[in-house]
Formats: sequence, C-alpha cells, structure tokens
Amino acid sequence: MPSTSYPYVCLPTSFALNANDRLSLCRQTLESQRVCFYRMPAPQPTPTALGHRLRAARVAKGWTQAQLGEMLMGVDDSNTTAPRISRYERGMHKPDLETIEKLAELLDLPAAYFLAASDVVAEAILVLSQLDTRKQKEALALLKQLAAP
Repeated sequence: MPSTSYPYVCLPTSFALNANDRLSLCRQTLESQRVCFYRMPAPQPTPTALGHRLRAARVAKGWTQAQLGEMLMGVDDSNTTAPRISRYERGMHKPDLETIEKLAELLDLPAAYFLAASDVVAEAILVLSQLDTRKQKEALALLKQLAAP
C-alpha cells in the first residue's frame, strides 16, 4: 500500500476562527488534510529605561545578576536573587522606590538616574552628580539661562 502524505494546516492556538473559517477548516480536514495547532510563544515584555540603565550599571561594575541580587536582598541564594534582578532588567517587574534607592546606593549612582524620563535627562543627572556642590550650582545656573525664553 503506497504511503500517503497529508499536508498540514498549522494554526496558532490563539488563532480565532469565525464560522466561515471553521467550516473551511472542517472541509479541509474531510478532504484528508490534517490540522495541527501550535502554541505561540508568550510575548516578551519590552525592557524599560530603568531596566536598560540597571543592566548597564551592573555590567559596568562587573557584577552578575546573582551578585547584585545577593547584595540587594542580603540572601546568599542565586536561585532567588538572579531572577529578581533579571525581571527588573527585562521590565517584567518594576522595583519599588525603596528598592531603587538600595540599587542606586549599591551601584554608586543617584536614584533619579534610574527614574529619569529620558536618556538625556538621565545622563545630565549622572554628570551633575559627579560635580562638587559649587560646580552643580554653576551648571544649574547655566541650565536656567538656556531654559529662559
């Protein structure tokens, strides 16, 4: 008996079928075609600016996610700490303000850097934080002059 090869019609499980599509699908199945369904991968969250900045700061220090997590939580269990940092970096979870302040302290950065609305403002915060108080006041005066109409 010769082997028969059946073409497959593959649809994602989230694929919504209306009545006409269901009827067509039934006809195809009756015409000796097979239908397979596959699961679509879950969409990955978009990394946030906070996540990008956190990752960059951690990598600049030469730390792994587990190392930063252990310092942050005071727990010596990389199976617990690394996933938390990973979720922050990937934008799956947003750390609360207290956690952001702890991260900033550990990474020797101002907390405002992580919360800045744009990369330009974040960079300005970094530059200003590295200046002594007198130069910060001078820079602020210059910024105010630039902002004046």
